[in-house]
Amino acid sequence: MRLAGALAGGSLLAACASRLPPAPTETSVLPRLATWPAGRRAAVAFTFDWETAMGGLVHSRSIGDPNVDQDYLLRARRMREGLATTMAVFAPLAIRATYYATGYNFLLGNREQRQFLGNPIFPWATQANGWTSDRWTTTPWFADDPFGTVESHPEWYFGDLIEPLREAGHTIESHTFSHFHGGLVDPVTWRLDLQTWNNLAAERGVPPARSLAFPWSSSAGMSDASWDELELAGITSVTRLSNQAQYSLWEVDQDGVVLYPRPCWLPGREGRMMACPDFYLTVPRTSLALVQIERAVETGGMIDFWAHTEEVVSPEQIASWQRVAARVANDIRLWVAPLDELTTWYAAIAEVRVEADALDAQRGELHLQLTNPTRTALPGLTLHVPAATRQVFLEDVELETLRGRLSWRTAWWPAVALVTLDLPAETALRMRIVM
Repeated sequence: MRLAGALAGGSLLAACASRLPPAPTETSVLPRLATWPAGRRAAVAFTFDWETAMGGLVHSRSIGDPNVDQDYLLRARRMREGLATTMAVFAPLAIRATYYATGYNFLLGNREQRQFLGNPIFPWATQANGWTSDRWTTTPWFADDPFGTVESHPEWYFGDLIEPLREAGHTIESHTFSHFHGGLVDPVTWRLDLQTWNNLAAERGVPPARSLAFPWSSSAGMSDASWDELELAGITSVTRLSNQAQYSLWEVDQDGVVLYPRPCWLPGREGRMMACPDFYLTVPRTSLALVQIERAVETGGMIDFWAHTEEVVSPEQIASWQRVAARVANDIRLWVAPLDELTTWYAAIAEVRVEADALDAQRGELHLQLTNPTRTALPGLTLHVPAATRQVFLEDVELETLRGRLSWRTAWWPAVALVTLDLPAETALRMRIVM
């Protein structure tokens, strides 16, 4: 028997265009799935756009780049330095971040004079489109490669930094290989770029990208065919989306704080590609970042705090990031993880089903089945259970009562009428609640 009111998590993924947080499904008996693991109220990712001189630096646009007037080699050295400083910020807090890398980040050098993507010329890289000159309308995109090594030209190649970054537990995702304008290149160029990024990543032992941060927030103007190329390449989440009003997926207040910061399916690609709200963290915006955290908690959502690694090198910049990172790490309401882990969880929890097999009112027992049809294991999955709950059994084994501090990766209840358990991938488990 299936009682009316079986719950699935699909309502968690409201359409982006609604701009409203989905209302929780309320019933008098059935437990309700929590959005985030271990009873956390919201989720936070810390991410960085990380580029060598061959990224957005030598090709810089004046639009949206606060450092466009600075020497690109100096900026590349700061990109290197910023990797070390951000890792130092996160290490004592056990925070794992995501670094969105361009293609030359994987190289130890290029004495072989390898050519990438056919060394294209992009006629759209004009002053009219925001470039500081029209040089790149006639010059091959990778023409300035010095064909050196990490030792001779450390600004151009960051391959020596990949291993220590991964050993520290951080993840590396795609900022495109070429750091081009996503809305101006054609689908074939997208395909070659994504393939080349994955190929060079594999040379350094980095898995294929599943998440992408758009250079210059250049998703505006993307054709369906270009989006198809991202999907075919295995990209399941995107960030740094265009903030132009006609393309914006999230409402912001006058200070740029995202009002309803929740991930959502990209319109037209529901179930396949997720869009994530982000917050550009700079020194003047530090206090606003703390406001943004509270907005995420209030809405049960998530936020991606980001900057370029070159923007976390001065004492003031480092202090800003330390303040926000410590605030997040010490708040038990928040789950902190690499962005791809957050979106993978969010997509999977939307597919979990909570179904009532039987209600024994005389004995005060509710028999349930929890089903995870996805390929994603869900350690720390949490259910809101009736306040009158006295015992919880999972596959006929009573869950341990744990009061006080929330635990992690262990079954426990009833902290604030919550039940937490590990739900393996492609698994159904029986639960019995005694009230």
